[in-house]
Amino acid sequence: MALRWLATGAAALAMAVATEALAEEARIAPLGFTAADVTPALAKKHELFLKDMLRGGVVVTAAREGASVRVGDHLLKAGGRNIVSAQLLAERAAKLKPGETLALAGLRGAERIAVKAAAPKAEPARPPRKLLAAPLLSLETGGHTAKIRDVIVRGDRLFTASYDKTVRIWSLSKKKLLRVLRGPSGPGDPGKIY
Repeated sequence: MALRWLATGAAALAMAVATEALAEEARIAPLGFTAADVTPALAKKHELFLKDMLRGGVVVTAAREGASVRVGDHLLKAGGRNIVSAQLLAERAAKLKPGETLALAGLRGAERIAVKAAAPKAEPARPPRKLLAAPLLSLETGGHTAKIRDVIVRGDRLFTASYDKTVRIWSLSKKKLLRVLRGPSGPGDPGKIY
């Protein structure tokens, strides 16, 4: 029986060595760490035992401060299921809703660990802009009701922009107002013509 396990272990090790170049890191952004598929090079770097390496899973290669996992942790299960690859773990973590947790199990050195990693909570939505409580009365006086800010002449047209939040278009030949363009009215900056 031991000879059979050794042959199986040797075959798995040979397969891992052959696919080492294909192993990729995956950023598990919602949970605050980066992990990579277990390869012989990573196993050696993080001092994993051969029997642990053959179990599969991923190795944490980077973790933000305050994350529930540490660099070198060998994660084997997420949410009670075996971790097949770092990429699949990243996809699973991306589906977490804000504030939702994912149970992770694995090894930290020779010690078993079980931690919960939480996706960050969503930022509260900004309150909607306050609308005016009452309608705003606006009178058409035939001219600007505040200081004129700018004047432009184009052919027969005269354009005037005012602090009253309007642009008026005049006909020079007919000496009359042709059109009034109004911005949003009300107190404050919205609607100001620059």
